[in-house]
Amino acid sequence: FLQRVESLFLFIWIMCSVVTVSTSFYMSIGTYCKAFKIPNQKPLVFIFGILLFTIAILPRNISEVIEIHMKVIRAYSGIWVFGGPVLL
Repeated sequence: FLQRVESLFLFIWIMCSVVTVSTSFYMSIGTYCKAFKIPNQKPLVFIFGILLFTIAILPRNISEVIEIHMKVIRAYSGIWVFGGPVLL
């Protein structure tokens, strides 16, 4: 009966990934609009989409992604995590 469970797992995994990316995208546009007091966020969806796509295609392979993560994100994420609430 349960011979091809991996296809169900893959479907659930992809759906969760799509929901996570969509929610993060929506929250980033909403935060940007609230920070700069922009009443309508619909015109920004296309601009943020192009920006997100451009950033996503910059690394050529997974080793570059890991290298960027190690050098940039790990090094400077503490500033946003601990400095952000201080500014609020």
